[in-house]
Amino acid sequence: MKFILLICGLLFSAASFGQQFFEQVHFGISVGNNLGVTAPFPFPLPEQIREVKSYKTRFNPTAHLYADYAISEKISVGLAVGYERKSALLSQGVQYLPITTEINSQPTKAFFTGDNSLDIDLGYLTVPIYLKYQFSPAFSGRFGPYLATLLSSKFTGSLNNGTLILGTFAGPEIAIDSQEFDNSETFRSFDFGLSGALAYRIKGALKLQLGLNYGLLPVFAPEVRAVELNFYNVYSTIGFQYSLK
Repeated sequence: MKFILLICGLLFSAASFGQQFFEQVHFGISVGNNLGVTAPFPFPLPEQIREVKSYKTRFNPTAHLYADYAISEKISVGLAVGYERKSALLSQGVQYLPITTEINSQPTKAFFTGDNSLDIDLGYLTVPIYLKYQFSPAFSGRFGPYLATLLSSKFTGSLNNGTLILGTFAGPEIAIDSQEFDNSETFRSFDFGLSGALAYRIKGALKLQLGLNYGLLPVFAPEVRAVELNFYNVYSTIGFQYSLK
């Protein structure tokens, strides 16, 4: 009988804890658009990039499910799981840009001087983990790391109106009118960085959200990268949150 009472007591305690835990958890969804670029960072830009001639962003949708657990009246911990697209079109003037290109179907180290156009389009499954602070009933902020797994990748472009120096600076020189490339298979399978956002309650459960994601890992896999510069994902986000509970 004592054993049965003990089991009943443990089950009741677990149920009470589970109910209390669930009462402290808040769920919701967030959607938005990423504005930014995958490029060499931080500023200033590397000396090989003489100028950025053009920049064009795409519609880069983001969508997440999130859960917050309140540990006090103002502080919560949380995580989100969702999809993010990170893409942009760039045109640059470069000088002695170290690249790996194909010459006679063989990978060859070279230095390119001229115009360089890039089309980068990445899709990630992203998991932000964060600490949230409620500044007021309407205004909150969150900050923490994010982890991401690469779902899709595209990195195409062209070398235009320039020259290639093969091997070393003393190597043979080749004039380039226009040469297209496709380095879509040169990305790491994962990303890691810091993520922060501010949210303001518009009405009821709807909030306006402004965020920033700053990648800390170079996006190219070191063993296969075609450009000998470190590119990072740096994107701001504007969107909305909707609290489901």
